[in-house]
Amino acid sequence: MLAGGLGVALMFPMAYQYRAYMGKYYVSVGETLEDISGNLDKALKTDIAEQKKKGLTDSVLAGVVSIAGRANMKPSVELIMARAGRDLPYQNGYTLSPLLYVLIPRMILPDKPDVPVGRLFNQEFDISASPDTWISTSFIGELYWNFSWIGIIAGMLFVGFTYGAVGSVANVEACTNVTRLLIVLITIGVLVFKFQTGIAQQYSVFIRSFLIIVFLHMLFSRRKST
Repeated sequence: MLAGGLGVALMFPMAYQYRAYMGKYYVSVGETLEDISGNLDKALKTDIAEQKKKGLTDSVLAGVVSIAGRANMKPSVELIMARAGRDLPYQNGYTLSPLLYVLIPRMILPDKPDVPVGRLFNQEFDISASPDTWISTSFIGELYWNFSWIGIIAGMLFVGFTYGAVGSVANVEACTNVTRLLIVLITIGVLVFKFQTGIAQQYSVFIRSFLIIVFLHMLFSRRKST
């Protein structure tokens, strides 16, 4: 775990160097895909040069600070609370509406609504110069943006209920099997680690994955003979 943490801390600044390189030289996504290894090599050389100047300790600290800054959703939440309901309207459930169609496939409903919360947040609050840039709101920020404090209280109670239900249904201490382990993993991976993404998007992935796992469990699980 320590080695993995150090590796992530050292690799994270390189990802920023790669992103900065693309922005500095106006490298489009298409051009990046045409020469992934070449662009990555240039970014890697830049990152190694920066790490040599700073030293290993400072490079690790810079990576940790970068990761912490990337995961810090406080500025987004503060911005939403400062403007939503004042100079900007509440969404009143608009960003959560895709959850109503989560189990309806697009072949049946081709015009199924899709709300890119991060881009909508960027455009409504005029944050980035590029309207297509995704700016994270976090679950708390999105809930406030929709229904103010009532949204946070009710919404986070629902999120907590989800975690509690998964902990009860997929309790690996009581009984360990592949099904329970997969349910725990998708909960952590989709609803915990990706708290920055839109609620509807993440819960849609979670619900579909959960149903698929349950279906496969019913299909392949061994039945005890009576």
